[in-house]
Amino acid sequence: GVTCSTGACAEGECVARALHTDLRFPWSMQYHDGFIYFTEHSFNGGDDGTVKRFATSNPEQVEQLVIGLESPTGLAIDADHVFTCNTRHQTTDMVWRAPLAGPPTGAEELAVGLNLAGSGVSYLYGIAAGGGFVFYLDENTLYRQSAMGNEADEYSGFGTFARGLIFDAGWLYFVQSGTVFRVPADWSVLTPPAPQAIAILP
Repeated sequence: GVTCSTGACAEGECVARALHTDLRFPWSMQYHDGFIYFTEHSFNGGDDGTVKRFATSNPEQVEQLVIGLESPTGLAIDADHVFTCNTRHQTTDMVWRAPLAGPPTGAEELAVGLNLAGSGVSYLYGIAAGGGFVFYLDENTLYRQSAMGNEADEYSGFGTFARGLIFDAGWLYFVQSGTVFRVPADWSVLTPPAPQAIAILP
């Protein structure tokens, strides 16, 4: 009694259908408000990396949202902006933001939102947005910055090998050495709390 949306069925199961097969090094993907957003890397270190999206109600129609990137890795979205990290030769030099209102922005270059030049950030292992902030994680430091810019707060000292970053209901979640931790997104810079271990991965 189930009609497969893909139009194909095998042994009572719906068969996955490829929506797009001509993507250029797709990397990160996020869902937000009826759209799937994803990044594409450039060829040979050029500046033709992009952020694109399509509506789940019309997946055949892909819209270009952001252009002018080399290797966008990581993707975070809030009510007004899309954020991504731009990687150059495996060294992240910036976190960028662009308005979520586009397209049509086919010729619109990214607005520079958050400059990490000289900050010591080596590579971002997670990025998230929420509550008016964008959060990003390198090897052993969590950064919190207003979505509109300004200086970043730093939360460090919880060891190395932290990976992934999710914002939900005022908390930030990340994985470190097989354990899921969380910290409050509004942590105090003067007295940051110890991360709370909430799950151990098998």
